[in-house]
Amino acid sequence: MNNVISEILQRRRIKRVDVDEKVRGMPIYAADLEFPGLLHGATVRSTRPHARVVSLDLSEALELEGVVAILTASDVQGRNRVPELLEDMPFLAEGVVRYVGEPIAIVVARDRATARRAVELVKVEYEDLPAVFDPLESVEEGAPQVAVEGEDPLRNVFATVRVCGGDVEEGKRASERVVEGEFRIPSQEHLYLEPITVIAVPSGRGVEVLGPFQAPHQDYVQRMVAAATGLPLSRVRVKVTTIGGSFGGKEDVPGVPAAHAAVAALRLGRPVMISYDREEDFISTSKRHEAVVRMELGADGEGKITFMRAKIWLDSGAYATLSPAVLWLAAVMACVPYRIPNVEIEGYAVATNKVPRGAFRGFGNPQVSIPRELLLDELAEVLGMGPEEIRLKNLVSPGDRLCFGQEVGVWGGAKAVLEALLRSERVRNLLAFGRVEQDGKILGVGLSTVAIPIGLGATGRPLERAGAVVELKRDGSLSLRIGSTEMGTGAHTAMVAIASEILGVPPERIEVAQVDTSAVPDSGPTVASRSAAFQGRAVALACERLARRLKELASRLLGAEEVRFEDSMVVSERGYMTIRELAERAYEEGVKVWEEAHVFSPPGLEWDFGSGRGVPYPFYSHAAQLTLVALDPETGEVEVIEVHGAYDVGPVLFPEGAESQVQGGTVMGIGYALMEELVQEDGRILNPNFTDYLIPTAMDVPRRMEITFVEDYPSGLGPPGAKGLGELPFVASSASVACAVARALGKKVRKLPLTPENIWKIKKNF
Repeated sequence: MNNVISEILQRRRIKRVDVDEKVRGMPIYAADLEFPGLLHGATVRSTRPHARVVSLDLSEALELEGVVAILTASDVQGRNRVPELLEDMPFLAEGVVRYVGEPIAIVVARDRATARRAVELVKVEYEDLPAVFDPLESVEEGAPQVAVEGEDPLRNVFATVRVCGGDVEEGKRASERVVEGEFRIPSQEHLYLEPITVIAVPSGRGVEVLGPFQAPHQDYVQRMVAAATGLPLSRVRVKVTTIGGSFGGKEDVPGVPAAHAAVAALRLGRPVMISYDREEDFISTSKRHEAVVRMELGADGEGKITFMRAKIWLDSGAYATLSPAVLWLAAVMACVPYRIPNVEIEGYAVATNKVPRGAFRGFGNPQVSIPRELLLDELAEVLGMGPEEIRLKNLVSPGDRLCFGQEVGVWGGAKAVLEALLRSERVRNLLAFGRVEQDGKILGVGLSTVAIPIGLGATGRPLERAGAVVELKRDGSLSLRIGSTEMGTGAHTAMVAIASEILGVPPERIEVAQVDTSAVPDSGPTVASRSAAFQGRAVALACERLARRLKELASRLLGAEEVRFEDSMVVSERGYMTIRELAERAYEEGVKVWEEAHVFSPPGLEWDFGSGRGVPYPFYSHAAQLTLVALDPETGEVEVIEVHGAYDVGPVLFPEGAESQVQGGTVMGIGYALMEELVQEDGRILNPNFTDYLIPTAMDVPRRMEITFVEDYPSGLGPPGAKGLGELPFVASSASVACAVARALGKKVRKLPLTPENIWKIKKNF
């Protein structure tokens, strides 16, 4: 295929590889599994946001019939520190608890109900310590000490970051107009349908762990289990069960209960399952970071942006987890995808006495994109320009430079997506009226142009890898082993599409092995919208290497100089044969019928934390999205009527999967902007259930959604040239919805979510 994915592949309507099983209820989730002698674990959790544990009385719980053991920090065989960025969080609390829900002990019993009853019988005596719940208060002098480790733990700062370019003061002096504001961007619950369930099974000299792991390999779950048990990585086997949703919530988080289960299983010599119910999952697992963002933006009289100044405070919760990485991405993406010559951005990851925050679809990007897009609309208004006009003047194209110095390469489709969107007559008409009253409602239009970085970037280079092994079976079917997990995005279907196109094997005869760290290549974490680009490239390279060898054999057998694979056939001008016949001959003649390929971080990535400049990511995907909302001025209720979007993601490998990602991400963005609100009081989540935490339903899906893919700006990484999509529509949607509501209100929006109550406060200038 000459290292490109053909138009046939891009347009093929391939069937999802897992659709039949999922529609018929066949996938085996972790909670469905059974093992002989299976025990059940339940977690004793802190009921205080910050306290010293004075005593822990286990006696009554141990007397309950069916209780086998209760494990505390002293039972952790390895090091009682979760091996993440700062290694500040214990697997089980030692002496002090720092958030409501922090694990203190693990009760193991013969059944789940008994384990949960025993948890209620454990008596914990606390000595309360001062607590802090707001990131700005947390960094004030004299604030309660929360952070254990960090760049400045005495000020509760886990990490800081700077992004710089040009001279901000000079840019401000050159500005015709300047807009600014302080924004409060909320937290968010992942609310995947499948709560976390993990199982640990003693196995030989090691342990086998099963669960819905987004990142099973040695940098996450495998490493965490090894750290807690004291085992070498080679004795920790991780198997991924069917994942019932993730959105980032099953990246690092399941590694902790997996470690709990593994410690218990090795101690007791029996399999142990730990399964959270919805409320426990709610109060104890990571969330999106709340953010306070102060941003200032200026432009000259022609509408060209002259400068950006921003300060970002991310509420990280009690422990750092992935916060330094989220902060870095947020600071870097504050100015992307625009040409902004003068930039000064400071970011702080701040400790508070809340459940730790972590990875969530967008990974810090929406927290800066929403304020930027709102201010850009305000800047356009004071300059007498349309929202599309100011964006067209400032979006980057290939050959431009981003604010931190990176040159925009062939992947630079930022301006192209807005131009593609504006080719729609409906979009142009909506932008023309912007805001209008109709049938007692106020209609408002919002536009956003955003970008997402693809891959783990300069700071995540050691994790940036992908591997693939492809093997042709004797009957002409194909086995594909990859390390990326399938979370419902259709990533495995895209990999099948690549293999099918290169080797001519029908998709229904290609089997993707479930991820098992003992049998598949380490492909790093399945995060950062990187599967299509990195895993897809590895699959393409492995298939192309195998195809070359098989074509040599086929050419000799058919007496033809050139052959091609097509729909289970090997075709040439001299004749043809089936793939199965070719496979048989390969086995008979001892021709190697398998190949592998590995992909690593591309060269040229670097970041100077001192200067705040560099090349943070290899390439970016872009989107332009327009949203039409209807606001009821009496009740404050908002309905999203229409969404029109254009998405630059490189070659689309699985069109139906890509469309569903846009639809799902758009609706999730609507929820984040309008209704999803974690109600918290003194570190406690007061609405930990589907009843009180509101998310969009089928009734909230826009009546009209028009989706356009722009495929002319490939990654430049090699085959298959795809970039990434998963996070893009969420970032675009949340920003465009916020802009649309601001337009309908005719007021400045500074706080999300835009619930009826918050809209009433905006109208009353609260």
